[in-house]
Amino acid sequence: MRRWLLHHARTGFSDAGMLAPTIVFDLDGTLINTAPDLIDTLNAVFARDGFPPVPYETARNLIGDGAKGMIARDLAAEGHDVTAAKLQQMFADFIAHYSAHIADRSRPFPDLIEVLDELAGFGYRFAVCTNKLKRLSVLLLETLALADRFEANLRAGYVRHPETRSRDPAAHCGGGWRPPVRRDHDRRFQHRYPHGACRRHSDRCR
Repeated sequence: MRRWLLHHARTGFSDAGMLAPTIVFDLDGTLINTAPDLIDTLNAVFARDGFPPVPYETARNLIGDGAKGMIARDLAAEGHDVTAAKLQQMFADFIAHYSAHIADRSRPFPDLIEVLDELAGFGYRFAVCTNKLKRLSVLLLETLALADRFEANLRAGYVRHPETRSRDPAAHCGGGWRPPVRRDHDRRFQHRYPHGACRRHSDRCR
C-alpha cells in the first residue's frame, strides 16, 4: 500500500487548483495492528466464562464486523453454544476489558508514521472510518499519539449516506462528513482482517 499511496501522491492528484485531497482509512488492521489486544481480550472473556482460549491464528481470522460479531464467530468456531443474553454479557465484558487494555500490544503498522508524514508533505489530509465504538477509536488513537493526524473519526454504518440515507458502512464510509475534494480523488483503504465491513464490500470501499 505504501508504494501505491506515494506513487499517486506524486503523480495522480496534481490538478491545478484542486483543494487538498483526503484519504479515508479504516482503523483496525489498516493503520493499527490491533489483533493482539483484541485476541487477548477475547481470551480473557472466554476464561472468565470457563471456555478454553482460542488459538491466535484462529481468532485473528475471525476479527471484524465489531466485537460482538467476533465473539459469536469464535464461540461457533470452538463449538460453544450460548444464549443471546449470554452473548450480550460477554460483549459487555469484552468492551470493559478492552477499554482498559486497548493499546497494551496494539501498534501502528511498520512505516505508517513515515508514510503519513510523506503524504502530509504532499498536502494530503486524513480521516478514519471504522465500525469500532467511537469512544474506543478515539481512545486508541489518543493512546498511540495519533489522534491529531486525523481531521475526522467516523463510525461506519452510523453516518447516513447523503444520497441514499442508508446506514450501509460500505456505501460511503464518511457520509456525514464531506471532504472538499472531488469524488474520484477520495481514497479509502480497507483493513486486513477478513470479516470487516470493507472486506465484505470491497468493490465499493476501495
